Amino acid sequence: MKLHDFVRTRPYLYHLTSSSNVDGILRAGVLRPAAEFYEMAGREHEAHAKRAEHARLACRGHDVVLRDQAPLYAGKCRLHTDWQFSDLVRYLNRHVFFWPGTADGPIAAGKRHFDRYASEPTTVFRLSTRLLFELNPSPLFTRFNSGSPRPTNGVKPYRGPDTFLAADAFGLLPSRVTECVFSNPVVLPHDAVQNINPS
Repeated sequence: MKLHDFVRTRPYLYHLTSSSNVDGILRAGVLRPAAEFYEMAGREHEAHAKRAEHARLACRGHDVVLRDQAPLYAGKCRLHTDWQFSDLVRYLNRHVFFWPGTADGPIAAGKRHFDRYASEPTTVFRLSTRLLFELNPSPLFTRFNSGSPRPTNGVKPYRGPDTFLAADAFGLLPSRVTECVFSNPVVLPHDAVQNINPS
């Protein structure tokens, strides 16, 4: 897959967060992986444990709310030979996640994710894929909802250190991308739009 083909097919990326996080995100101008917030809070040992509910962390004078990982079940995925379930949780916590889409909204999996939190105070950022990639040149891709494994015809989906792949290793059409992720803090482009209605 070529990055320019992905940008053309999915010109926008969407990110959901707790509304209480927005001021801190805009002040910093970045979106950070959950693992970094655990480190800031002195609770890095928790980055390998599934969040059954939202977690509130005190990070350098302000609170950060991390979304739950309730749909993540060990028994519903096939782990890499060398991995424990805790390795998967830690791996996910080291990434920043986006749902690809168009100006009309994210793909169906993203809409379902947003619907799950519709009753909560959340904010959705819509970002230009092109600008985001210009500022953050190492996007990774997967065709799965990585945090919600579901067996298909009795076959458990694989999860391992190569769940997220660079564009040239993805091997499928841009339309098959379910998540775009980054393994480092993501610098926000100037065109970040908040409170997008994902439906």
